[in-house]
Amino acid sequence: MSFAGETHGEETRKKMSKALSKYRKHFCGELLEYFGQPVYEENSNRKTVIGIPTLGKFAFARKVTVRTLERWGEAHPEFAEAVEVAMEMQKDMLADGGLIGLFQPQITKFLLSANHGLHEKIDRTDEQTNAQPLEIRMQYRDGMQHNDLEKQLPDTKEDQEKEK
Repeated sequence: MSFAGETHGEETRKKMSKALSKYRKHFCGELLEYFGQPVYEENSNRKTVIGIPTLGKFAFARKVTVRTLERWGEAHPEFAEAVEVAMEMQKDMLADGGLIGLFQPQITKFLLSANHGLHEKIDRTDEQTNAQPLEIRMQYRDGMQHNDLEKQLPDTKEDQEKEK
């Protein structure tokens, strides 16, 4: 929403300023405490997932957006560091939960890939060491083969000049 005489740039600056003004230093500790909470509860020897902490949930609880969290990180290095630590905590939580079967393997793999840049490594050394060169022979309808064709066509302009 813009007011009369106000440009889009001014409106954006006001929103950014308002979002930045909501920042409090104690959010760093709250973020790490939130990401440090257990993601499951145990009932009768059965583990039930409560939920994986995310920046989106943390932002929602503070009535801001994830973009606002990013802006806080840009303006406050201590918050950027807390976010970095929180994301490492989330990565470890996903990996550990996946290893013990707490989370479905497909969603664990997806989240680790999408949010943390982890990808499956494919080792192709065996394929490469056993690889043999592939020979392709072309035979044309008139019976001429590729090497016959090479003999008939000059390679360079110099060769073309010599043939003249």
